[in-house]
Amino acid sequence: MGLGDCYDQGLGVAKDQAEALKWYRKAGEQNVAEAQYNVGNYYTLGLGVVKDYVEAVKWFRKAAAQGIAVAQSKLGTAYGSGEGVPKNYIEAYKWYSLAASQGNESAKTNLSIAEMRMTPEQVAEAQRLAREFTPRKTSDFNKDTTDSQPTASGTGFFITDDGYLISNYHVVKNAKKVRVLTSAGLISAKVVRMDAANDLALLKADGRSRAIRAARWWMSMAMLSAWCRPN
Repeated sequence: MGLGDCYDQGLGVAKDQAEALKWYRKAGEQNVAEAQYNVGNYYTLGLGVVKDYVEAVKWFRKAAAQGIAVAQSKLGTAYGSGEGVPKNYIEAYKWYSLAASQGNESAKTNLSIAEMRMTPEQVAEAQRLAREFTPRKTSDFNKDTTDSQPTASGTGFFITDDGYLISNYHVVKNAKKVRVLTSAGLISAKVVRMDAANDLALLKADGRSRAIRAARWWMSMAMLSAWCRPN
């Protein structure tokens, strides 16, 4: 997801909302809940793409199902307003209730408003649905990418077609694992050699040369992370 953040905020690259959306979508397709929320938000606001409330709801639902409070609140708003989905106060109340239980202030306010528009029977049904909700288990990829936030940045470039690349010693010096996010998916990489004096590191990425050449790199370490892309 971090490449999306880089393009969204202009960190180390030119700010590009369309490019940010592309990388958020890639991460979202691999079940990264925060990225799924970001995709939904981009479609809601029309950032780098034409506004599409139906598409936004689709992505908010994915993140909400994983327990992301702000996505649950947004999904509640969609059901309450009928934007991107048929208006349904029971569903709106359910999602507001779940988000509010996690401390989302907007959801708390909207929950009270929704309740005023509902019958006692509808409120009881919505509460039942909220009680029965169980967050969907996140993927291993999601655990790997969201538990450790980037604490360093760097660049890397290929020196061979079979996956050798040069990066910086300070980027990978404490790495226990290195993973590369490419258009072909996740690729593992290993640190082959480090030169602290010249701040250089040689890495070898696993995978086919075509996928490697097309890659925009993400290195995820246990103690630090770095966003990299080929020069």
